[in-house]
Amino acid sequence: YNREWWIEESRKEDEIDQYEENQDAVLKEEAQTQSVSTTYYVEKRVIANLDDYVTINRELSKIVNQASDSLVTVTSKKEGVNWYDSPYQIETRDSGLVIKKGIKKIMILVSLEHVQDADSIEVGFPNSYITEGSLANYDEERNLAIVSVPVDNIPQYILDRIVEANMNASFEVDNGTPILAVGSPNGVPNSMDYGIVTNCSQEISTCDMNLEIAYSNMRFGKNASGFILNVGGEVIGMITAAVSTDDG
Repeated sequence: YNREWWIEESRKEDEIDQYEENQDAVLKEEAQTQSVSTTYYVEKRVIANLDDYVTINRELSKIVNQASDSLVTVTSKKEGVNWYDSPYQIETRDSGLVIKKGIKKIMILVSLEHVQDADSIEVGFPNSYITEGSLANYDEERNLAIVSVPVDNIPQYILDRIVEANMNASFEVDNGTPILAVGSPNGVPNSMDYGIVTNCSQEISTCDMNLEIAYSNMRFGKNASGFILNVGGEVIGMITAAVSTDDG
């Protein structure tokens, strides 16, 4: 007999058998998937009480406390002379976010509008430690700025507490997503608020990209600033009221 032909035919039969087995497995899996019911029934109604409300707020506070080691207070100072030739100083406080803990510098994200024209910048870290910072970079269209602080200016016990923020992609947010605002959502540093996303389908066009704008049911103060977290403690957005568009 032709041995090569037999080997070839045997190989074809093996391939056919394997194909049929794979098809049977696929059909079986589809049948199992279709048989899974997605109907849910309420077996018992549980009425939430005040204790449940307290528990929820306690859990939200834990999320904020975990994020606090990535938050700092940025104080910008502007100096001038009034009509009577008397010097004066204006201080503006904003919340900043540690986005990079480098070997030589700590990089902090902050709103540009609060630091752009500052004569000096101070950064307040955990344990009320304050040191000088400087404007490293900025983006006027997005109202974003980076303030840097030399690591040599920070004691080791403070450095040990500083943590880079846990960032996440905001496009994963949908209407109804529960969120928390940290930083200065009511205009006062170290404050917080919580609510839900009410709309995230809006976009603002800048010169080289589109920015996704999300709205919530939280009522921010006039001088509000800070950052938005999801319930996993990840940073998904920034509070801002000044973003330049193509139309101005």
